Amino acid sequence: MLFVKRNAFLTTSAAAVALFGAGSSGVLAEDFIVDTAVAVPNGDINNIIDGDDVITVTSLGSIDVSSRPDDDAINATGDNNIITNNGRLVTDGDRSAGVFVTDSDALEGTHVRNNNSITTGGLEANGIELSSKYGLDGNMVTNGGAITTSGDNADGIALSS
Repeated sequence: MLFVKRNAFLTTSAAAVALFGAGSSGVLAEDFIVDTAVAVPNGDINNIIDGDDVITVTSLGSIDVSSRPDDDAINATGDNNIITNNGRLVTDGDRSAGVFVTDSDALEGTHVRNNNSITTGGLEANGIELSSKYGLDGNMVTNGGAITTSGDNADGIALSS
C-alpha cells in the first residue's frame, strides 16, 4: 500500500503580503494519491483535505468505507481543492457520500472529477455533494464515469447552498 503525500509551497501575491503582512510568505498545499484498495476516508486517516489540496484515486485505487456507515469516502472542507476519482468509491450508510465537500463560508474553486465509479447506499447518501450556506460560485463537477445511488433522497450529484 503506497500513499504519496507531497507538500507544495505556494507563494502569495504582493497584494496578499500587503494584506496579511510581510511574515505571510505562502500557503501549504498537500497532494494525496490513493493507488491501492483502502477502507478509510480520504485514503488515510491522516489525509486532511482542508483547502488548496489535491487528492487523486488512481485506476488501481479504491476507497470502500461501506463498513464505516457514518463516513464519506472523500471528505473535504475549504476552497480550491481538486478531487479526482479514477478508481472506485463505495459507501453504505445514511448521509455517507462518495465525495462530500463543504465550507463554513462560500465554497469556491473546488473541482471534483469522477472518471470511474461511485456507489452509495443509504438515506441521502449522495454520490457527489457540494454544500455551503453562503453559495457555491466557481466550483466544477465533472462526471465521466458512473454514479450509482440507492436510498431515499440520494442523488448522483447534489449541490446545496
